[in-house]
Amino acid sequence: IGLLMIALAGPILWLATSFLAPEAGAAAALADYFDYRIWSAPFSLINYALLGWFYGRASAKTGMVLQLLLHGIDIVLSIWFVHGLGWGVPGAAIGTVIAQLVAAGVGLFLLLRHYDGLAAVLRHIAPGELLDAVAIQRMLGLSRDLMIRSAALMGAYAWFAAQGSRMGEVALSANAVLLNLLMVLAFFLDGIAQAAEQLTGKAVGANWRPAFDQAYRLSFLWGLVLTLVLGLAWYLGGPFIIGLMTTNAEVQAYALTYLPIAALCTVTFMPAFVYDGILIGTTLNTTMRNGMVVSLVVFLAAALALQPALGNWGLWAAMHCWFLARGLIYWWALERHKAGLFTTPTVAAE
Repeated sequence: IGLLMIALAGPILWLATSFLAPEAGAAAALADYFDYRIWSAPFSLINYALLGWFYGRASAKTGMVLQLLLHGIDIVLSIWFVHGLGWGVPGAAIGTVIAQLVAAGVGLFLLLRHYDGLAAVLRHIAPGELLDAVAIQRMLGLSRDLMIRSAALMGAYAWFAAQGSRMGEVALSANAVLLNLLMVLAFFLDGIAQAAEQLTGKAVGANWRPAFDQAYRLSFLWGLVLTLVLGLAWYLGGPFIIGLMTTNAEVQAYALTYLPIAALCTVTFMPAFVYDGILIGTTLNTTMRNGMVVSLVVFLAAALALQPALGNWGLWAAMHCWFLARGLIYWWALERHKAGLFTTPTVAAE
């Protein structure tokens, strides 16, 4: 898929530019970044697969170290290439490509070491397992649903960016700053989601409902604590953090104006994150896919209704509608499926 993305780089860039409709300066920067960044596509997907494998084995620490390695290299190289060497926007893209390549190489090395080398991996996997039609169909079905879910997720963020672009470069930049801050905070909640994924998956695999209920309850309890702390920290530290992310006075002022409604997202998107983990852990992939698609429709309807009247306030309000819709849909669907996740053990006759 990554190689296909590289082969279709031209049409992808054209579609993105047509959809976002950026002003001339932003369009040029987008093209400069994209032309280099697209080469990381295969390594990015490998890193996603590796991260899933480590998390699935409850090796969250290894996954975390790989992510720290990836982002640490990305940060250092981007600063060096952009500011030290003066490469500008392409420098940021090149730094990311190198970071993705290094992280993929280290992750594959750790995977092969776990199985005592490539030869051992090839000996370990029987040909029948590789050609097991039922297993392949189940894996591809799960991957398909997750990709549809991810496409809907990115579609919502792309629409958000496109509407910001249509309000001008200042609005586009300020919304990007606030959205990036939200994504940073999302990494913390993603830890709760990953824990929920592993614990609920183990509970379902063991057919033990009490363990599932406890994991469900604790995931939301700690998710609530974390989201309130992070949201308050973001709101109070917003002026300082925004000042670190952009030196443009207009962008800073615009971002500070919408900081309150953006910081509130930490509360409204928490349930969706936790439910994502639970639904993946219980392999309710179809439920998660359908919920994401329906919530995307809710988001688009809210944006079309609220943005013309309220401008950027309406766009952020639509974002809240999207998060809340995801959480409510997932809650309703999981309540319907919860009983079917566990079978009642039969008692042998004496």
